[in-house]
Amino acid sequence: LGKGVLDVIKKAEGLEKRGVFLLAEASCSGTLIDAKYSKSTLKMAEEYPELVAGIVCQSPMFLNNPGLIQLTPGVQIDIKADDVDQQYNSPELVVIEKGCDIAVVGRGITKAADTAMAAEKYKKILWDAYLERIKKNQN
Repeated sequence: LGKGVLDVIKKAEGLEKRGVFLLAEASCSGTLIDAKYSKSTLKMAEEYPELVAGIVCQSPMFLNNPGLIQLTPGVQIDIKADDVDQQYNSPELVVIEKGCDIAVVGRGITKAADTAMAAEKYKKILWDAYLERIKKNQN
């Protein structure tokens, strides 16, 4: 995805109230995304504030852009990695330390014996982490 694609999306009719997320970092090991790519993605997001709603990322380097929603995949409570090289972070780490606004949980819920209970558990842990982040930022 590059600026040309963003220009086309920006010019498309009927998209005035829509936004896109740019992929700046991934949660799997061995990804081809490097630091230069991530920084270029952030710069592109800053150049299209009327179009880019957020960034898919893993690091706190995006905390200086409060206008961008930070979506963070690879969130798990108990597992740090799996057999397909997915790297997981805890809900507390991604929200409190890395600035995540939206956490993507995935298998932590879909592979649970009781998916509804797992979803509630993640919701509570993520909300509590968010409240802690707010409290930490107020001090």
